[in-house]
Amino acid sequence: MVIVGDSHPEQFSGALIPLAQENNWQPVSLLLGGWDFGSGTGNGAKCRDFNKAAMDYILNLKPDAVFTVATDAVPDSPEETIIPGYEQAVQAFTEANIEVSASATTPAFLTNKASCVAKSGADESLFQQSAYLAGSNPAESLNESPAAHMIDLTDQY
Repeated sequence: MVIVGDSHPEQFSGALIPLAQENNWQPVSLLLGGWDFGSGTGNGAKCRDFNKAAMDYILNLKPDAVFTVATDAVPDSPEETIIPGYEQAVQAFTEANIEVSASATTPAFLTNKASCVAKSGADESLFQQSAYLAGSNPAESLNESPAAHMIDLTDQY
């Protein structure tokens, strides 16, 4: 199993590693902070080069499964979109018979919520999910592929 992307998919590692062990998969992480997996353009040359190298590595490795994050959110906004180039990456993986599981992103804040809780308490630091994420997963349509599994945990935030 390959976990690929930035800190967002890395945050799921604690849940994914036991799943990998159950299925006798060797977890491999391809992580680069600030890099949205799937972005073929934008984010600078370092990110584009890393994205190409990650795609090549995964397609050559042919793992049983890949886990990523499929969407990106604008901090302090409900604007959430599928990551540019992500649909093409999913198509390449599924055509290579690689299962893809992906989560919608986590909320993005301009302020540090942990500091808010420490300073003001949990009740003062609550937020409305609808103010920070889309009402439904923008990547939901990718579930049409039998090898793609888009997970939306938005209602858990």
